[in-house]
Amino acid sequence: MPLCFAIPTIVLLQAWLPDDEPLDLAFEAYWSAPTLEEARAASDRILELAPDFDDAYARLRKGRIYDADAPRGKLLRTHVIDGVDHHYMLFIPESYDASRTWPVRWDLHGGMGQPEWKELDGSWSPGWAAIERYENDYITVVPAGWWGSMWWEASQVESFQAILGELKRTWNVHENRVFMFGSSDGAIGEWFYAFRDPDPWAMYIGYVGFPARLTNRAMRADGQMHLSNLEGQRFYLRNGVKDRIVNIDVMRKYLDVIREVDVDIDYAEHADHGHDLELTREEQLEPFAHFRDFRRDPLPERLSWSTERTDRYNRRLWLVIDELDPDTDLDRSNILPRIHGRNVPRTPPPSAKPWGRVELVREGNIVRATTTGVLSFRLLLSPEEFDLTSPVRVIVNGRMVHIALQEPDLATLLEWSARDDDRRMLFAAELEIDVQPLLGGK
Repeated sequence: MPLCFAIPTIVLLQAWLPDDEPLDLAFEAYWSAPTLEEARAASDRILELAPDFDDAYARLRKGRIYDADAPRGKLLRTHVIDGVDHHYMLFIPESYDASRTWPVRWDLHGGMGQPEWKELDGSWSPGWAAIERYENDYITVVPAGWWGSMWWEASQVESFQAILGELKRTWNVHENRVFMFGSSDGAIGEWFYAFRDPDPWAMYIGYVGFPARLTNRAMRADGQMHLSNLEGQRFYLRNGVKDRIVNIDVMRKYLDVIREVDVDIDYAEHADHGHDLELTREEQLEPFAHFRDFRRDPLPERLSWSTERTDRYNRRLWLVIDELDPDTDLDRSNILPRIHGRNVPRTPPPSAKPWGRVELVREGNIVRATTTGVLSFRLLLSPEEFDLTSPVRVIVNGRMVHIALQEPDLATLLEWSARDDDRRMLFAAELEIDVQPLLGGK
């Protein structure tokens, strides 16, 4: 009696495919995976096929092939975060062309005191909801926020990540040209993302915003707003002098504090306007010049990041903070203060937790790090910035702690590409740095 073996269909199929087609299919599965877990499963198949590293890198750098017939117009969508529906609108230009990359406008509405939006009708932003055709030269995202899920809460951070993932899988997004717009509470939300989760955003364009709300315990902002985290970021801000909601004097004081770090702020006030900022057509069009002229730098030579936790908000581009020193003395000077005044009640700021900071400067293959309250961190090495045929040197707090060749690693490349889905930010190696020996036996 002959023996029978169950051979998987995919094995039989790939036996008849040209040499490159199994790898093509594996990358297609990787790019189409809707979750990180599924992308990791797809990356296992790529690793089994053992492609040349340079070939895999070139594929990821080029990216997926986008469907020329992807949906256009106004699209109303929902995804579920922690069992709660989060609605959002997408506006895809009728002129959308999948063969080129497109900038994105991410628009945050005001009014976080609203109840949950029950209907998928765009009512959270009526001006946008009325638009039936969209001919602008960029993609627009209009998510819904409300009292139960405000812009500065973890639920919205997760929601934004899910929306951005959908955008990148379906439409050809320019990763370095994703701009966040916001008005009133939406502009306050922009400050939160600049402080806590800035990596996707090229710049922030905000009207009648007021960062004081992030220092109000009742507003449930997720964590500490570290001033140094704004370094290297860019803002375009406009406020009305006659605003009865935003205390313009307190706003000026906040800007004085924020400008003590290396942040680029284009700020102007409209003397005759209040919270309903009425702009001329020319003033409305002015920030759109940034869509043409400005790009995010995903691999800057200088980085600074502070955090009080390592389960989230612990990464800035090519830096990941893994472990904090629980015995670090608490220093509030780096945390956004609560400045009192009209419309800013004299209440205590949120309680502070010990935090750590890493500052990096890269010069070729040399990285100089200065740390405070951090026991370990990781460096993500991009072959666009590091010569991986030569040793990488890391100097921490004035002492050389690492000097060695870092071999490009396909598993590392696939893991971080799956997390980021960013053709302009690919990492070929991951370097763990232990700071503990430098702490004098603490």
